[in-house]
Amino acid sequence: MASLLQRVWWRLTLGAGWDTVRRTVRHASAGELHYEGKRSRPGGPVHGLWRVARPDVVRPITIGFPTLGEEPTPFYLDRLASMLADPDALFERFRPAIAPVYLEWIETPLPADWRSVFRLDGLDLPPAPEDVEADGALWQVTWWCSPAEHWFVVHLDGDAIIDVEVAG
Repeated sequence: MASLLQRVWWRLTLGAGWDTVRRTVRHASAGELHYEGKRSRPGGPVHGLWRVARPDVVRPITIGFPTLGEEPTPFYLDRLASMLADPDALFERFRPAIAPVYLEWIETPLPADWRSVFRLDGLDLPPAPEDVEADGALWQVTWWCSPAEHWFVVHLDGDAIIDVEVAG
């Protein structure tokens, strides 16, 4: 981490704005993706988040691409678009794992209309098949649960559900 004097020097010599990185990527099916990140030093790595804004969602969805802050490739944009194309099917895929956790937390069965209690909040996409290392294809889907006021995070390895974590 840079000292205070280094940060002041960088601001004075490089001008304001070196530490904030913003980008926008438009995809016909996925929507408009906005990236905002920060640098800890000039020319250093950027740490930030992608968010996708779409007309069919109330709040932007946070997206984690395996590209680690670099521009998402067409492969990942298409994968994202396919997941966002049918949120109902995406939720139904995880309903058997989410339902018992919901029952434990809320003490009532998960309603048939999942949208009355959940909202898709984040996707950390799995790596492309050719990028899978020995650690596997770990990824996750995050749902905000209004009655619990917590996130339900479904952790996956490839197509297999590992667990559902309640966070926040």
